Amino acid sequence: MALKMLKNGQYVVKSRADAVAALEGMIALESEIRELMKEQGIDEMMQDAAEMKKAAQAYCVNNGIDRLDLEGVHFTLIKQAYDSRFIATEDDLTGDEPDNRQIIPLRKIIRKKFGPFGKGTNASRIWKRITKSVIVKEALDEVVAEGLLTVDEISPSFVEKHKTPYLRKFED
Repeated sequence: MALKMLKNGQYVVKSRADAVAALEGMIALESEIRELMKEQGIDEMMQDAAEMKKAAQAYCVNNGIDRLDLEGVHFTLIKQAYDSRFIATEDDLTGDEPDNRQIIPLRKIIRKKFGPFGKGTNASRIWKRITKSVIVKEALDEVVAEGLLTVDEISPSFVEKHKTPYLRKFED
């Protein structure tokens, strides 16, 4: 039985032979598409379009522009962070932390507020409560909710990396 295409353009694969035929057909079509794109200069056009977007994107990043409006569409500069975490101790500092600000480890913040660490001290109790081998964000949130630490006090220990901004097109 040959590979069958439905009226909506989808193919039906009911056997291993159909799956093989579908993949062979896909490979043949991709090859034909590449040849047509090469003949028509579409590869170069796509590269030019990508370079134009990259140049506009760099301009927006360098000039603090978050949105460009065109007729019928707009482009928004998307900025995303990743690797959000608190710096627990000085040992966690790598030297490549983002942001141009002073990073203060959370252990140092707790020591400053509650005094030295030692058996039975407030500093030690809180430290044991919010850490295992790493800071437990939920436990830290509880300590902040109880008012033992404030967001302003712990924020110097929080870091996150930022992805390279990029432009995203939106239809209006």
